[in-house]
Amino acid sequence: MPSTPKEPTSDLLSPQTTSAVAGGIDCEQLFALMTQQLTLVVDTRRSGKLYSLLQKELETPTDNLKYLQTEGLHWLHRAARHDSLPAIDYLVKLYQSHADRVAQTCLRRYLRQRVALRGNVEDLYALALHLTSPQTGLRKNYREASDCLRMAIQLGHPKSHLLLAQMYQRGLGVLRSHEQYLYHLETAAEAGLVEAQIALARAYAQGGLFVQMDRVEYWLTAAFRQDAPEACYLLGKLWYHQDGDCYSSRVVSLWERAAEAGIPEACYEIGRMLLTDPLQPDRRTEAIRYLCQAAQGGVFLANQLLYRHHYDASGRYIGMLRESLSEYVAEEQMLF
Repeated sequence: MPSTPKEPTSDLLSPQTTSAVAGGIDCEQLFALMTQQLTLVVDTRRSGKLYSLLQKELETPTDNLKYLQTEGLHWLHRAARHDSLPAIDYLVKLYQSHADRVAQTCLRRYLRQRVALRGNVEDLYALALHLTSPQTGLRKNYREASDCLRMAIQLGHPKSHLLLAQMYQRGLGVLRSHEQYLYHLETAAEAGLVEAQIALARAYAQGGLFVQMDRVEYWLTAAFRQDAPEACYLLGKLWYHQDGDCYSSRVVSLWERAAEAGIPEACYEIGRMLLTDPLQPDRRTEAIRYLCQAAQGGVFLANQLLYRHHYDASGRYIGMLRESLSEYVAEEQMLF
């Protein structure tokens, strides 16, 4: 079982946080949950009163909604202290949408409690994600996360392979290992995870253009068959280098598909082709549109190309002197 280091936790949320979290409580769902947990409802007078008020509220709505939601949050906390899994699941759902540090601290505690009580693969993976997320505002715990992921892997969870691979790649909570990185990445890819298939293709492509080209093409094709836009772009890039002709029909087809899905790099390639193709001078406006989309997506070369053809990143004509395109657009030396 993963270790559970102590962290500052509190059920005494600020009034603002209490109001925000409690506001997500659905009275009908809470009443159904309390009905399932009747032994906890009759445990105290306060719980029994809340149950009765909820029942009346559902029959005849009143102005007591905010009070009922706040009392409902307190009841959920008390039920969680009695190891009520339905209450813990509901609390996890409530706290997930709040970035407040105390709320995130409570969320982590309930994620850990859920793992201790039930510990299925989804519980383990959710805790690992929270322990490694930069968005919680809490200290990351990669070692505990790696323990969770290994337990989930033993239960057959492909996404845990992918997250653990990323940790091995960067040496987070584990000793950095390229072999372990590839092993877990390939296991996730074989399970059909598109993100893993693309990452594995990139890993095989590193170090030079024709390094393990067959493996690069194999995994990009696998991701492409699952309609992954990024795979469309990368597979087109691969075939572009294989064919030596960026105007080949199979390359154009893939890049157009990726561009329509909003991949900035694909927009750049299509825009560049249209802008420099002497056989299609009438598609200049379309080329500018693609290049503007690429520039807005962060592709610096698109900005350069627009500038040298007298346009800014919004597509506005700025009338500058034309200069040789070859002086400003350098071809990428690496495949990806």
